[in-house]
Amino acid sequence: MENPISAVLAAAMTQVAKVVKPQAAVVVAAAFGFPLILSILVVLFLLAQGRFDARDPKLRMAPKTPVETIIPFKDEEQI
Repeated sequence: MENPISAVLAAAMTQVAKVVKPQAAVVVAAAFGFPLILSILVVLFLLAQGRFDARDPKLRMAPKTPVETIIPFKDEEQI
Protein backbone atom coordinates (compact mmCIF):
# COMPACT_ATOMS: atom_id res chain seq x y z
CA MET A 1 0.00 0.00 0.00
CA GLU A 2 1.37 3.40 -1.01
CA ASN A 3 1.85 6.15 1.53
CA PRO A 4 -0.90 8.83 1.07
CA ILE A 5 1.58 11.66 1.56
CA SER A 6 3.89 10.38 -1.16
CA ALA A 7 0.88 9.93 -3.46
CA VAL A 8 -0.16 13.55 -2.91
CA LEU A 9 3.41 14.76 -3.44
CA ALA A 10 3.74 12.75 -6.64
CA ALA A 11 0.47 14.18 -7.97
CA ALA A 12 1.56 17.71 -7.06
CA MET A 13 4.93 17.22 -8.76
CA THR A 14 3.30 16.06 -12.00
CA GLN A 15 0.99 19.09 -11.96
CA VAL A 16 3.89 21.46 -11.27
CA ALA A 17 5.92 19.87 -14.06
CA LYS A 18 3.10 20.67 -16.48
CA VAL A 19 2.93 24.33 -15.45
CA VAL A 20 6.50 25.35 -14.60
CA LYS A 21 8.88 25.55 -17.53
CA PRO A 22 12.58 24.83 -16.81
CA GLN A 23 13.71 28.05 -18.52
CA ALA A 24 11.41 30.12 -16.32
CA ALA A 25 12.67 28.35 -13.19
CA VAL A 26 16.28 29.19 -14.15
CA VAL A 27 15.43 32.88 -14.66
CA VAL A 28 13.61 33.10 -11.33
CA ALA A 29 16.42 31.28 -9.53
CA ALA A 30 19.00 33.68 -10.98
CA ALA A 31 16.95 36.74 -9.98
CA PHE A 32 16.21 35.30 -6.54
CA GLY A 33 19.90 34.96 -5.65
CA PHE A 34 20.40 38.51 -4.34
CA PRO A 35 17.41 38.54 -1.94
CA LEU A 36 18.38 35.10 -0.69
CA ILE A 37 21.98 36.14 -0.01
CA LEU A 38 20.81 39.36 1.63
CA SER A 39 18.43 37.54 3.97
CA ILE A 40 21.14 35.03 4.89
CA LEU A 41 23.47 37.91 5.73
CA VAL A 42 20.80 39.55 7.88
CA VAL A 43 20.23 36.32 9.82
CA LEU A 44 23.98 35.89 10.36
CA PHE A 45 24.25 39.49 11.55
CA LEU A 46 21.42 38.98 14.04
CA LEU A 47 23.05 35.83 15.38
CA ALA A 48 26.40 37.59 15.79
CA GLN A 49 24.75 40.66 17.34
CA GLY A 50 23.00 38.45 19.88
CA ARG A 51 26.36 37.01 20.94
CA PHE A 52 27.92 40.48 21.24
CA ASP A 53 24.96 41.74 23.26
CA ALA A 54 25.16 38.76 25.60
CA ARG A 55 28.70 39.79 26.56
CA ASP A 56 27.74 43.38 27.41
CA PRO A 57 27.37 43.71 31.21
CA LYS A 58 24.89 46.60 30.99
CA LEU A 59 22.60 44.63 28.70
CA ARG A 60 22.88 41.54 30.91
CA MET A 61 21.66 43.55 33.91
CA ALA A 62 18.83 45.24 31.97
CA PRO A 63 15.25 44.13 32.63
CA LYS A 64 14.17 41.34 30.30
CA THR A 65 10.40 41.55 30.78
CA PRO A 66 8.00 44.47 31.29
CA VAL A 67 7.23 43.17 34.80
CA GLU A 68 10.87 43.69 35.81
CA THR A 69 10.62 47.39 34.90
CA ILE A 70 7.91 48.11 37.50
CA ILE A 71 9.31 49.65 40.65
CA PRO A 72 7.10 49.02 43.68
CA PHE A 73 5.94 51.99 45.74
CA LYS A 74 7.51 52.21 49.19
CA ASP A 75 6.24 54.20 52.13
CA GLU A 76 8.55 56.67 53.84
CA GLU A 77 8.99 54.29 56.76
CA GLN A 78 10.34 51.60 54.42
CA ILE A 79 12.97 53.85 52.86
